[in-house]
Amino acid sequence: VRVYGKCRWVLCPRFGRIYLAALHPLRQVRSSSAFSPQSDVAECLTFLLRILDVLRPVSVPVFPVRCEEPVLVFSDASYKTQSKIGELGVVVWCPARRRLFCAGARLPAWALCLFEYLRKQKTYICQAELYAALCAWVTFPDLLRGRLVHHFIDNKAAEAGMGKKTSPAP
Repeated sequence: VRVYGKCRWVLCPRFGRIYLAALHPLRQVRSSSAFSPQSDVAECLTFLLRILDVLRPVSVPVFPVRCEEPVLVFSDASYKTQSKIGELGVVVWCPARRRLFCAGARLPAWALCLFEYLRKQKTYICQAELYAALCAWVTFPDLLRGRLVHHFIDNKAAEAGMGKKTSPAP
């Protein structure tokens, strides 16, 4: 069964389903069973040895190869606990246009109310950082859509939330 699985793994990406029929005799083989040199299993193994002798290595890229320079996004936020004021900032470097784009704003009062409603905390800096990161994508969609983007966030919790797209707490 292990030989069947490994051979299937080797042959499938290379030839599609064409050569999988040749593996059929291996499906019935148990790891401890014996077989004769004239059996279907022996023919199958001989066939596989011949194929493996002529196979060239296949390289499968893990990431798509892109020739373009990445768009660089830097988002940041600040939150003052006593005054309950948050500020957001985004800087985008677009190499295709050779231009720097910037945006900044106060954290909207409705967003702060939403954060407080979801979970009462001493500070909302992580939520503000996530909101700033989201603002980058909403503010500059024409610069970021379909492009390779390197987004830098200086808050590890917000960065993890962006990467996982989820959080254990609201």
